[in-house]
Amino acid sequence: MVETYELERKIQDEETKKIWASIDNEFLDKCEKHRQWYLNFTKKEHHPISYQVKKEVEEWERSAPLFKEFDDLQSIWLYLCVAYMIGTFSIGLLLVAYMLG
Repeated sequence: MVETYELERKIQDEETKKIWASIDNEFLDKCEKHRQWYLNFTKKEHHPISYQVKKEVEEWERSAPLFKEFDDLQSIWLYLCVAYMIGTFSIGLLLVAYMLG
């Protein structure tokens, strides 16, 4: 007597074989070759305009005032945070000195 698990397994194996037999391997090989060609073509160092784009981005970063404003804001916030920390630390020290003395 054959168990249902074995029958299901045989049916699944047959369906898997049918699916594998229906796959067009030549088409898959062509697709894989085209994919490899595309990946090689679009590599940054081989792409035809990658050098030009990189040059334009670097020039824009140097000349863009937005980056300078961000740098200025960053330094201002850094100074404000340091001043706040020093102020709260000194107030804390004064309170500790008052409580001890």
